[in-house]
Amino acid sequence: MKKSLPIVGLEDAQTILITCSDKNGLPPSNELKRLEPFAFITTHGAQIASPEDDLDAIDSLMMVLNGAPRVEHIVLCLHSGCSYMRLPDCYDFLIKRGRNAIFPLHEVLKEQVAFLKNGVQARFKDDDKCPAVHGWLYEPEIDWVSFLDDETGLLLPLSANPELAV
Repeated sequence: MKKSLPIVGLEDAQTILITCSDKNGLPPSNELKRLEPFAFITTHGAQIASPEDDLDAIDSLMMVLNGAPRVEHIVLCLHSGCSYMRLPDCYDFLIKRGRNAIFPLHEVLKEQVAFLKNGVQARFKDDDKCPAVHGWLYEPEIDWVSFLDDETGLLLPLSANPELAV
């Protein structure tokens, strides 16, 4: 089934969704509705930090945020079964960061969300305008979305607490 996404100009988006470019990387439409109005960025594996230069990834995101003055949330969404996570470049990236190449996806999500939070917060001079960063894990095999709970560091069902999800 083809997913229909609302078309919103970057200047009107309140949420930026960073997701994988795999065909199964985009969460279900009913979950995406909670993000509206949103704009999305797709990359291989939803990776926002490249092995070559971590700063370039955050600087690129900041350029997007400069064109999106209403953004209040950034959601990084990884998914299970990601073909990119099996490629040598991704393994090299994890190893360069001191991680085992066989690394659980929820741990990759935690690390990427922490990297994104630190990078975005370091570039915002006004904390009131700094977007909140959230992590989601989509499992297309069972059509399930979890969110990374900031307090516990655990993945919880998105439906369990929508206020915390975004």
